[in-house]
Amino acid sequence: MGRFAISSLVSLVFVLLVAPASWAVDFLSAIEDVPLPQGIEERHQPVVFETPFGRVIQATSEGKGNDGDVEDFYIQSLPALGWKQLSESLVFERREERLSISIESRSGRVRIKYRLTARPAPSQMIAE
Repeated sequence: MGRFAISSLVSLVFVLLVAPASWAVDFLSAIEDVPLPQGIEERHQPVVFETPFGRVIQATSEGKGNDGDVEDFYIQSLPALGWKQLSESLVFERREERLSISIESRSGRVRIKYRLTARPAPSQMIAE
């Protein structure tokens, strides 16, 4: 088993052991290591593109809840799975990928939109 696989497995076990009982055990189908909060289900087929620069994935989930709880869930759980939160609210990076999460809340229900893209390369001029 590779170093990353072991690290991911340890992180996942840690998240599941320290997470409250109300936390997720289901994950997005196209972004396998992004958990779903309890009461939230993936909706529709995700849109997946493979490019020379990496994956582009859009997925949506819905269910009972509120935006504050969902935001807290991702801020607490994703770093344990290797995602680093950027200064923006729900934008995370890991290796060469960037995950953006947006939450819409209405009448006790939430719709969560996920967008995974290749992380932008640093802008550098290379002199030859």
